[in-house]
Amino acid sequence: MDFRPATDADADAWQSFLEVTPSGDFLHDWAWADVAAFDGQPQRRYMVEEGGTVVA
Repeated sequence: MDFRPATDADADAWQSFLEVTPSGDFLHDWAWADVAAFDGQPQRRYMVEEGGTVVA
């Protein structure tokens, strides 16, 4: 299992994972970090992969 910072290149894989994750909601959406950054706070994205598949 690999825990790492997510990059913009990971956006599609993250969104695909989110679509099939029952506990996912709009606060987990890739675009939400851009909205949440309105006040200048840096947003950090991380992901966990196992065998090249996003698991968290």
